[in-house]
Amino acid sequence: MSSQTCQLKQLRVLVTRPAHQAAPLLDALRAHGAEPLAFPTIEISATPGAAASLRDAGQYSDLIFVSANAVTYSLDHFTPDNQRVIAIGAATHKALDARGVTVDLSPRGQADSEHLLAHPDMQQMQGRRVLIIRGESGRELLAQNLLERGAKVDYTEVYQRQIPSDADCSMLRQEWRQKVDVITTTSNVIINNLLELCGNQESILETPIVVISKRCSRHAHACGFRKIIESKGASAEAIITALCEYYPD
Repeated sequence: MSSQTCQLKQLRVLVTRPAHQAAPLLDALRAHGAEPLAFPTIEISATPGAAASLRDAGQYSDLIFVSANAVTYSLDHFTPDNQRVIAIGAATHKALDARGVTVDLSPRGQADSEHLLAHPDMQQMQGRRVLIIRGESGRELLAQNLLERGAKVDYTEVYQRQIPSDADCSMLRQEWRQKVDVITTTSNVIINNLLELCGNQESILETPIVVISKRCSRHAHACGFRKIIESKGASAEAIITALCEYYPD
């Protein structure tokens, strides 16, 4: 069944994305007959020192943007110039395109560090100066591997993740079985925040959960989820496709 033609037949889908990023998925779910419920479990904001941390960005040969948020919270402070611009994932690529920045390299398939590191153009890194633009407490895998390949690597953390101050799961938790058929998530942090807000009761852990990578799948399993649906990316299209395959007409 094509994701363009499938109907999700009033499937009740919990959307946990940040409020400012949820609209494309909410709209796509409605277009396919689902009944989405927005419940943001994460809030994104700029780090206090974002502008200062980008003051020397022009001195690097490679700029790696790890997410669309990395684009949003950095490009107000500088513009790439004669540097190799690298995007992890289609959403990041699209965000850079929207700001008029040419993307030189972006891995196909999953939007993660592993797929970027496997790209042929990322193997010979001897002497290259790399700036990884990310959020606070990001993964270390990318930097570690690039250092081993001879690159000089720095980070700049331009955004932070928090649980929304107004998030309240008490009513949703009481009516979980009547409100939620499936959960959609796009990061390990979102999974953690969902469980912190709503608890790890059986009704939640036995609910099918959509994740966007094998790493997220392993994390969801470790958290106790039993029915894990792995999407081929974080885009609305990829998540809809995964749902259509799991819930065929």
